Amino acid sequence: MRHKALHRNGFTLIELTIAISIATLVAGASLAAWFQLATTRARSSDYMTAYSQVQNAGYWFSRDAVQITDHPAIVNPAPAQLQSLTLQWSDDEDVEPEHIVVYTFDVDLRELTRTPTLGGGTSMVVAQYVTSVKCDWTDPVTKDTLFLEITAQVGEPTVRTATRTYKVEPRVSIP
Repeated sequence: MRHKALHRNGFTLIELTIAISIATLVAGASLAAWFQLATTRARSSDYMTAYSQVQNAGYWFSRDAVQITDHPAIVNPAPAQLQSLTLQWSDDEDVEPEHIVVYTFDVDLRELTRTPTLGGGTSMVVAQYVTSVKCDWTDPVTKDTLFLEITAQVGEPTVRTATRTYKVEPRVSIP
């Protein structure tokens, strides 16, 4: 007796259930990986923005502070919080200041601005997203090292913070 071969025209219910389960697991894992990648990229970008703002402020402060030849005028009305900082220097000794640069911190705008008032140049924002700026001498008696501590915060709803302290010894000893 001959048997006819059965021709199947579809999948059984068990095969379909298993295929749908596997597809759901793969889709869920892919979605979780994509979400993790997207949130990590945003957090990393926020931190890098805060860090670059702090680094830019440190660059300009160090560039100017290393040249000072006279005591800077530091205005800190709040406890150790900078409102303004005036740096001045001359290219030749025993000459009136040829360069004066004023740094101001606007708490409301969260910006640190550098304004040359003597010696040319234009005003510019050296850092944004700034939440704190502290500036003082490390040793108030010898006044040999000026420091600037700056903090920037970026991001919503999770805030990324970068804080750096810059220490600068002026090129000449200040009497």
